[in-house]
Amino acid sequence: GLAFALGLVLGAIAGFWGDDRLRMRRGMLWMLLAGLPFAWFYAGVAQTFFLSQRGSWLSWIAGFAATIVLFWFLGRLLGRAPFFSKKIVIPADLAIMRIAEVFTSVPGLLLIIAFAAMLRDQTQTLWMMIALIGAFSWPGVALFVRAELLRIRSLDYVAAARGIGISEWRVLFRHALPNALRPVYTVLAFGVASAIILEASLSFLGYGDQNLHGATWGSLLQNARHSPQLWWISLPPGLAISFTILALHAIGEALSERR
Repeated sequence: GLAFALGLVLGAIAGFWGDDRLRMRRGMLWMLLAGLPFAWFYAGVAQTFFLSQRGSWLSWIAGFAATIVLFWFLGRLLGRAPFFSKKIVIPADLAIMRIAEVFTSVPGLLLIIAFAAMLRDQTQTLWMMIALIGAFSWPGVALFVRAELLRIRSLDYVAAARGIGISEWRVLFRHALPNALRPVYTVLAFGVASAIILEASLSFLGYGDQNLHGATWGSLLQNARHSPQLWWISLPPGLAISFTILALHAIGEALSERR
């Protein structure tokens, strides 16, 4: 779900606006870029006020979002000045696709293991492993959504919506994006299957929530490795992974045939 949401937003921005349609006032853009390091710093400050790991991450997100909102309001005020009110074209498609290429150039399993090894104390929780898997699994969804919106944005009903004065954001969320979601559901089914395999692989290698050790399919297979002759320990989680992946692939193929 996290990878689907992130890929949906980034793919929609890249496909609908491209490199020449997304414009932002100079003052707004400069303030948002200047606010990123401050947001990162004050998010870390907010994180220190919480002792529990889950609460600390929630506080980090809250601190980051609050700082970005503050700089966004400052950018709106600065954008009223004549010099800062000029709109700048943002090459959204180029930037997002280059980031996606960086993520897809290295296997996700290796990247997650590297991050988990560097931040071992912070990543030994279920929520952090979910966040890592979602953060490195979004490019597939983004590429598919981008391709669909590149086709949809040139259709007649999108041009008619723009012609009667509907805003670009409303055209995207009310008209273009809903028509691009049906084929994306196929990618979602296959993406869930890939995420299950990735999580099982990480649990098998010893990464993940230590409180759930022995309760996930990957950790059960890891326990069975110490006693390979006890086939009844490894067979149930192996069959569960296989049947789940096959079911998700069947769902994805059925959705692709309904398009």
